[in-house]
Amino acid sequence: MKVLKNFLAILLACALIFTAQDVFAFTTSPLRPIGNGAYTNFAGAGGWWFMADYTRVDEITCNGTYDYVYATSTGMKESFVVTSTTAFASSTITKIEIVPCASRIETGGMFAKLSKMNVFYRINGVDYSSTSGDYWLPNTSTPQLLATSTYANINYYVTSTANIEVGVEYQQCGFFGCAGVRLSNISAIIYYE
Repeated sequence: MKVLKNFLAILLACALIFTAQDVFAFTTSPLRPIGNGAYTNFAGAGGWWFMADYTRVDEITCNGTYDYVYATSTGMKESFVVTSTTAFASSTITKIEIVPCASRIETGGMFAKLSKMNVFYRINGVDYSSTSGDYWLPNTSTPQLLATSTYANINYYVTSTANIEVGVEYQQCGFFGCAGVRLSNISAIIYYE
């Protein structure tokens, strides 16, 4: 009986710890680009010639039929500042989720060219993630909302300002050649405690 009581006490303590962690964890709403980041290899399309790249991908909806950024050569990267505030001061960033909306530039039938795109994040000017996602873009020039890429267990303590960028890289071509990448919008959700 004593062993059972001790087990229940330990179980209750663990439950309280996990509940406390959930209570003190915070999540931002989806953050959209507010500035250009360190990487600016993509070209801008649509809009006015003087539009900043970040204004081409900051829409709420995944449409991108008029303004977007694009790349035609593998290895090209583009990043965007999604937050640069003291909101995270004295906090620990624990997870970042990135959701891109993209398509190919070229499309076709059975022997269509393919393209693979990845995403990444940066904090305070440093690349903290490798690219991930492995998004083989759909065989259409109409942009589509792609799956969420999650970076968990980050554990980045912010002393004063968190300048966070998210970005994309044109990673790979298909067997029949490169179809290009068209990024229509991108957003990030940041978890911190």
